Amino acid sequence: LSRCMEHLLEQTMTDYVIQVIDDGSPESVYDQCISQWGNRDNIRFHRAGGRGGSPAVARNVGLQHSNSHYIAFCDDDDYWIDQDHLAVARELLEAQRRPPLYITNQVLSRDNRVLREYWNIERLRQTGTPLEKENPEFIRVDKSNLLRLFQGSCAHVNMTIVRADVLRSVGGFREELQYAEDLDLYLRLMDTVDSPIFIRLKPIAVQTIPPPGLSGNASRRHTEIEQETIAIGVMHHALAVTHEPELHRYARNYLGEACRRLCELYVKQGDMRQGREQARTALGYRYSFKWLLYTLYLHMRFW
Repeated sequence: LSRCMEHLLEQTMTDYVIQVIDDGSPESVYDQCISQWGNRDNIRFHRAGGRGGSPAVARNVGLQHSNSHYIAFCDDDDYWIDQDHLAVARELLEAQRRPPLYITNQVLSRDNRVLREYWNIERLRQTGTPLEKENPEFIRVDKSNLLRLFQGSCAHVNMTIVRADVLRSVGGFREELQYAEDLDLYLRLMDTVDSPIFIRLKPIAVQTIPPPGLSGNASRRHTEIEQETIAIGVMHHALAVTHEPELHRYARNYLGEACRRLCELYVKQGDMRQGREQARTALGYRYSFKWLLYTLYLHMRFW
């Protein structure tokens, strides 16, 4: 959290407010935060009020207390690396008549070692249109193309700025979700916003990938099977509440891949009944001859 806050406070834009949400840390940690940053006028501290346990809850509490036109996010174990992030974003948003959604890029890091960029910049460049020929850092991308380009991926909250009224109109984050809440919000936003999407190609954030077995991290509280099961539920919800055909194709493709991963996890555990069931389900969502042969193998070999 200290590293995250240090980077947030380095922003060259000065008229912004940081909402710090405590979702269940010990009393001593909360008191330490107040002692360290409580004298700053642009920092507000809130507690989730017993509603903790999910990143969705903490983010909704922040949204509830914010009166800004736009909302930006940064998880406490991640941080921004571009001091001009907010200033550049505001300039573009004002120039483009305040669009509902602005997306950047980020890098993935583990043990302080950069693994890769989250979204492939060259693929984005080939798909999008530069806002200015002399400045190819900013592009506009049709949302249908963005969904097709990164199947199974979403704009993580660290790299997203959303107009507050749009975020509230979709109900914010679904608090019942303990995992994949950012994926769920991304799909609902994509169903709401008009095309195109404005994207800054430069990575502005570092997303820290927690080591395996770190149960205290929100993304590591669930087993792989639980994570895939929750994500499958998110896709079924998306099919039920969204209207864009490209979103339905995205969800069905995701379901096919998720069921395949579930099948492999169950087979690895020796639960062949569940493995066969997930193999059949995956085949229904995303057919391939190779997967058909594997499904038949599971039924003939382990029935």
